[in-house]
Amino acid sequence: DEEFIQGLREGEENGVPFDIYGKKMVDGEERTMYCLPYLSQHIQGLMYGTTTMIGGYSSTGKSTLLSNIVMALVYRGEKIIIGSNEQQIKPFKIQFLCWVLANRLGNYKINKKKLLSGDLNDDEFKIIKKAQEIWNRDYKDCIKFVKMVDADISVFKKKVRHAVLKEGYTVAVYDTLKADLSGEANNLWIKVLSDSRELDK
Repeated sequence: DEEFIQGLREGEENGVPFDIYGKKMVDGEERTMYCLPYLSQHIQGLMYGTTTMIGGYSSTGKSTLLSNIVMALVYRGEKIIIGSNEQQIKPFKIQFLCWVLANRLGNYKINKKKLLSGDLNDDEFKIIKKAQEIWNRDYKDCIKFVKMVDADISVFKKKVRHAVLKEGYTVAVYDTLKADLSGEANNLWIKVLSDSRELDK
């Protein structure tokens, strides 16, 4: 019908792209900071009101991938609430700090391994403080952490509802797929699907 065709023209069937992080100046020239342009284009971004699942074995980079997508969504004006029981707040903050250091300050030497080692000299600490200032100014009000003690979707759902209705958050990331793996694989996937449906209500 006409309404459907008009919606296509206005891009209603496209989601929020996560193709780029933004722009930065390099040697006096403006450069685009790319995130996942091909994947974003292939799935036409992340649609509002839908659930997108990212799966993989432990320590394969799921949370790192999520962190990058989150930063791209923030660039597009989204506000994200993150609930995690696989990685608590501290490791997530390290990932975001590394992102700011690399993408906003061009510092690739202070990486995750170095941050975790605590082997930082005064100059490196000053750079980290500068990264913290950038985070507080540009990202702190756009990303909210919710520490999940266990994989209880009902608790996270309440937090999400409040963040959406009272604080204007638009995206929820539920990083909890390292839940109870003691049962059969089929039972785990049933729980994942059930939790996803509950969160989507």
